[in-house]
Amino acid sequence: MLKLLVDPIGWYLVLQGVGLVVIHRSAVGRPRQVVPGLALLTILLGIAAMPLTGTGLERSLRLTRVSSGVTPPEFIFVLGGGYVAGARPEDDVLVVESLRRVLYAVEVWRSHPTSLLVFSGGGTEGTGERGEDRLAGLMAQVARRNGVPASAVLLEARSRNTRQHPMEGLKLPGVTRATPVGIVTSAWHLRRARREFSRHFQYVESYPIPQARRVAGWRDIVPSSSGLQDNTILIREWFGILWYSVLARLG
Repeated sequence: MLKLLVDPIGWYLVLQGVGLVVIHRSAVGRPRQVVPGLALLTILLGIAAMPLTGTGLERSLRLTRVSSGVTPPEFIFVLGGGYVAGARPEDDVLVVESLRRVLYAVEVWRSHPTSLLVFSGGGTEGTGERGEDRLAGLMAQVARRNGVPASAVLLEARSRNTRQHPMEGLKLPGVTRATPVGIVTSAWHLRRARREFSRHFQYVESYPIPQARRVAGWRDIVPSSSGLQDNTILIREWFGILWYSVLARLG
């Protein structure tokens, strides 16, 4: 409860609402005419910051596992979600989504131990001395610590986004369009990821990270900073899907 009372988004919405009421009552002419528009924007911001909105967005993005009909996949691509650079390289850590994807990929690999795990994703996160393979390398470290042998691990560190993952994957030794592949990623990201991989591979097996069951409560309708942050990612995902569709039509 205390966190909700000091949440900046909550205070902003309250103060903005009070300010709009004051302007509407005291102003005349043009200033008063803009109040409805500002009020609508404030309401939309409040809705965007609700956890309940996030639940709806997740359901709209969710894609159930789709089988290619060819198992096991020869290569299982684990899509990177970023990392946080520390003061020293040894202090670098994966963000939560990257870590969850790796841990679930290890479970998938145990069911298909003849497959190779491909940790896909590059970028230096603003620290050029780390090298472009830092993200993929951190993911591989976690996998090895959880029992995956080095011989079952490949790094693909050239891709910078979802669209490039399959493109760069095709450049790996032994990978062709006819190679059965699998993709491990967050459930909310699977729709876009599978669509892109299906443009380049004939057989794509999907492995979305299982979602924990949430118990609905009154907090779901209370706007919060964390809710806005989480929902921004989901809203951005839908824009990404639409943008990739435009790029695909443009050729």
